[in-house]
Amino acid sequence: MRTYKYSQGFTLVELMIVVAIIGILSMIAIPTYNNYINTTCLSTAGANLQTLRTFEENYNIEFGNYLAGTHTAGDTTSTLMEELHWNPDDNGEYTYKVELVAAVVGPPSKPASYKITVTPMGGCAGNDPIIYE
Repeated sequence: MRTYKYSQGFTLVELMIVVAIIGILSMIAIPTYNNYINTTCLSTAGANLQTLRTFEENYNIEFGNYLAGTHTAGDTTSTLMEELHWNPDDNGEYTYKVELVAAVVGPPSKPASYKITVTPMGGCAGNDPIIYE
């Protein structure tokens, strides 16, 4: 039997160790990446929600009431965008819905406040809707 000075290739044990190390690294990296994506989705939705609230308050100061409507992901002609002059920076990942809440005290035709629901779509669809009342 011939013995070689240098062996060619890897042994099965060496390959199994490499596969185990790659598996451990992926068990750490994939949840971290998913957490990063969810955090990014929530921060984008939160920033757009705050901007929409500011535009609603400005509209109320100017016209004396709040504006109700829905902005669907990717829709560039919604009532909210046209009347409020608001353009969300979300790449069409969210649907925004503004509902008027009836006044408890005062004339029933004038709403006292509003409720905003931000629903994730597309790549952020796994997150829960964000509701501001």
